[in-house]
Amino acid sequence: MNDKTTHANPSKNRTPRHRAREFALQGLYQWLLNNEDATTVVNNIRAAHGFEKADGDHFAQLLYGAIKDSVIPGLDLTIELWRSCWPVPKAQGPTAQLASPEVNSQIS
Repeated sequence: MNDKTTHANPSKNRTPRHRAREFALQGLYQWLLNNEDATTVVNNIRAAHGFEKADGDHFAQLLYGAIKDSVIPGLDLTIELWRSCWPVPKAQGPTAQLASPEVNSQIS
């Protein structure tokens, strides 16, 4: 891959919301691995190549929601309750953390 290509399949059509989910997952990993504050992570991700094609508001909602939910006791219970309502394959790690804020935004 060259410097401008960051995705294994650069011609793949992805919606802005899909791109926002990808960037939110990257941000969540960055937050978990580097122990940086959420604002630093958001600024780093917003500066990433290709971010301008993502839904910035959805990205921020997902990432801040996942980080907020990760420090709230009972997140695992919330995820299990969500899974009981909408059966999906079991998500693990940061993927599971992104599920809660996205579902909450669709319910409210």
